[in-house]
Amino acid sequence: MEEQYEKLEELHAWVQAQQFCPPRWMRSADLQTSWYVIREVASGLRTGRIGPKQIWQYIEGQQEDRILSASPADLEERPPSAAVSEGRRLTPHHDLRAEAVELPFESGGFLTAALGRAGNNRRLAILFHGLEGSVEATYMRGTARELLKRGIAVLRVNMINCGGSEACTRLFYHAGFTRMLEVAVHWSLRRGFQQIVLLGFSLGGNLVLKYLGGASISVAREIAGGIAVSAPIDLAQSAASIDRARNKFYCYRFLKSMFRTMRRKQELFPDLFPHALEWVGTIAEFDHRYTAPANGFSSGGDYYRKASSLPSLCAIRRPTLILQSQDDIFIPFEILKDFNWGQNPFLIPLLSKHGGHLGFHLSAKENWMEPTVADFCQKLMDTAGS
Repeated sequence: MEEQYEKLEELHAWVQAQQFCPPRWMRSADLQTSWYVIREVASGLRTGRIGPKQIWQYIEGQQEDRILSASPADLEERPPSAAVSEGRRLTPHHDLRAEAVELPFESGGFLTAALGRAGNNRRLAILFHGLEGSVEATYMRGTARELLKRGIAVLRVNMINCGGSEACTRLFYHAGFTRMLEVAVHWSLRRGFQQIVLLGFSLGGNLVLKYLGGASISVAREIAGGIAVSAPIDLAQSAASIDRARNKFYCYRFLKSMFRTMRRKQELFPDLFPHALEWVGTIAEFDHRYTAPANGFSSGGDYYRKASSLPSLCAIRRPTLILQSQDDIFIPFEILKDFNWGQNPFLIPLLSKHGGHLGFHLSAKENWMEPTVADFCQKLMDTAGS
């Protein structure tokens, strides 16, 4: 036990030495939050991967990978199973080769994922994206590159219905659906990976924390720890923050994408939603009317209470990095500021003054978050294996 706490102290000391200091011109929370999209759109226009007309698809909440990573023909709707069977199409970027894999549910259906191997190394990081994201989200690809450089294999997982996988299962995903993590972990263990770190971004971060702190599951000994970046640990407060007037553009973008997914799901499985979908103007109302009943919750409030990871944090018994900015436009910092971090030494907070939501950009081309979490992942595995 004493040796374990010494290793935790080593991790805490390393994290405390990390500082995110963006240049003055990049300290805007909105600029930090939006910079991935701005950078990818500019790159797409410059290289001809996208045309000016396709920029509107971003404004309407289209998934970035469907615009930036595909040819015009690929942008047409195609059966999700085709995206799974054509592995190279799943990750078409020449600098990030990956194998398309299926992670089956015992009850039927499966998750789609992209596996990037690092030689014969038995170390693996499992990555989960944010709300309406996919394995092709820029932060997922960027972090995967950094991990692979360090000899760590990467499994990037599409949550249910994301990345064009609506036909792969009748299920719906939500912020507390830890079964997705169980499926990914079991799949990884069956393939012989001996050290695993769970890494979640935004909503995926809440999932990782919920999973690691879940009282009803036994966390496999192969799981060395976790990382949560910009995680909405109190879903009710985060939904209320996104629904604020100052975030109207972001809220609209999320809702357009969420309704697009719901319409696809309704076309594939009409019995799940026999009635016409009606537009709602807030995330909270969407979750109350659609997310909650689709997943067996009695209301939006019931869903938020049961799916939030905040009550589970004290039960986490693996070293877990929680990276959060004070100026996150979606997550009120008071949630983390008021939390008693000292009650659980397994929680390792890295709270930055700047960074926005899933931002942490140092310059127009350099991101600080991606190598930092990759370095922590490597250090975590080295510490656990020593």
